[in-house]
Amino acid sequence: MKTDDTLGDWRIQGVTRITKDLPAAFPGGPSHKAGTPIHLGTSTRGTGDQPIGFVTPSSTALALSIAINASIQSVILFQQIIFENVSTPEGPGMSVLYKKISPLFDYFESCMTTVTFSYQALETFCNWEIADKIQGTFTVKRDNVDETFTVDEIERRLSTEEKLHLIIPMLFGTASPKGRKAWENFKKLKHARDSIVHLKSSDQYPNRNLPTTVDKDSLYFVFLNNKMTYFPKAAIKMIQHFYPGSKGIPRWLEKPIEFADQN
Repeated sequence: MKTDDTLGDWRIQGVTRITKDLPAAFPGGPSHKAGTPIHLGTSTRGTGDQPIGFVTPSSTALALSIAINASIQSVILFQQIIFENVSTPEGPGMSVLYKKISPLFDYFESCMTTVTFSYQALETFCNWEIADKIQGTFTVKRDNVDETFTVDEIERRLSTEEKLHLIIPMLFGTASPKGRKAWENFKKLKHARDSIVHLKSSDQYPNRNLPTTVDKDSLYFVFLNNKMTYFPKAAIKMIQHFYPGSKGIPRWLEKPIEFADQN
């Protein structure tokens, strides 16, 4: 699998080449020769209300790129943390050297970015595909009851978990990922993301209630006991589930898949 770099940045939402010469659509407008890349374009306004146009990025790709880069940075930062051997009530342990605490905090920040944007990629993917593939309303069975929603209602009222299990498989004609390895990894990602977004006191300071108890559950435990590349890979593999046999994989997903396939 190799991205055609001559088509531009891998994060472009949609790009291909025109197959025949395309004349100008209006007087003075541009014309294009066969083979010229063609892509989605976005128009907005800049300073002074001046029109600004640009190639539309895949928001999912942007989120994945942020998560991947942050996870790689976290690996580098973790190697900069200096631990020293100490004695604890439970036996030999380690402590982060006080004068070198900054790399640890930088590492935690990088972990938060990694997890948050890994999950954001899945939310963005779901909402794009729902808006792109559903016309009018859509009926889905929730708790054994058929419910009908508009696209806007699906985006707002259904959780990402429900979208991945109930909506996206129907739109792609694939089996639900629930019960598979990709789902197990997604649930781990979701737990970490929820812990970041809704930071409980037990995650902020695990020893608040039981100061002598060694933490085995907090967000810090997750950060210090997992290689952060796990989380963007979990998001990538979940998206890849909906393209069985590498069929129809969008161009913006090719580089992330290469990353996810690395050891």
